[in-house]
Amino acid sequence: MDQQVIFDVIADLIIEVVSHMGITIRVEQEESLQYGHIFNIIGSDTYSLIGRQGSHLHALTTLVRILAVKKCGSVPPFLIDIDDYYRKRQWYIKDIVRKGIQEAQRTGQPVSLEPMPHYERRMVHTLSQEQFSGVTTSSNGREPYRYVIITPTV
Repeated sequence: MDQQVIFDVIADLIIEVVSHMGITIRVEQEESLQYGHIFNIIGSDTYSLIGRQGSHLHALTTLVRILAVKKCGSVPPFLIDIDDYYRKRQWYIKDIVRKGIQEAQRTGQPVSLEPMPHYERRMVHTLSQEQFSGVTTSSNGREPYRYVIITPTV
């Protein structure tokens, strides 16, 4: 199946699933080096689709991915976004990681970040390893309250 046909099927699935929630939307598509393909949801009352820390949006993406695989066989990587939520959330996470690392290095003490979903904790670990030296990160706690600890290395 042609890749654009698959993307059109995914866009239709997004509209169908969200319409069952009583929300009317349209979907714009764009290519992304980081995510493969992004489906931007546009409409009013879409804030409820994001959920706390993007939990509803992540669940919507997972559901649509399962439905698309069932319908198309396999699908290329994609992300569903609303009003640049993921871009804004990444900026926020990078900022708290930078501040947490600075505090850990300044005080010499471990710093605990706020609880966050697994995909955001993974982003924190990756960002810390790739862009900062002198600290290690680990996850602690139980879902849904797992959080990252930034520890300065000696």
